[in-house]
Amino acid sequence: MGYDVYGLNPKNVEYLEANHPGDFDFSKFSVNSPEYKDWHMKEWEVKAISGVYFRQSIGGYWDELMYWAKQVIEDLPNSVLYNEGYVINEEDAIKIADYIGSKLVGDKFRVVVREYLTSAYPSKIDNLDKEVDQFEHIVSKFVEFAKNSGGFRIS
Repeated sequence: MGYDVYGLNPKNVEYLEANHPGDFDFSKFSVNSPEYKDWHMKEWEVKAISGVYFRQSIGGYWDELMYWAKQVIEDLPNSVLYNEGYVINEEDAIKIADYIGSKLVGDKFRVVVREYLTSAYPSKIDNLDKEVDQFEHIVSKFVEFAKNSGGFRIS
């Protein structure tokens, strides 16, 4: 379960075509193999960077991304938190990307994320540095997706 977010008019399709890892060879490796996980991460990243597709699991901080989006686009309905097909136009997608991207600058982002994760997800404290790295990675890929998406639909 999670969120599938599709670019309405992807701006960087050439990047996808040039960097896509190709089809996975299931005759050599299973879906649970490290090779598949590595391939799947590469596939996700090129689709996100290109503005074609961004996915996020239920536990993958989508609420936090949309909380920041609501700081910029005040009239966003709560449906952005759900898989209801809500559409963000290109202008708003760029505003959201710029605002969230500004949060990534400097060490302050990592400090704020550490504090947030410690209070919101106490079970993740054991792997806090890894969780902060993962959160930063997700946020940076979402920013690239939103900038290149030409607007997006949440499904």
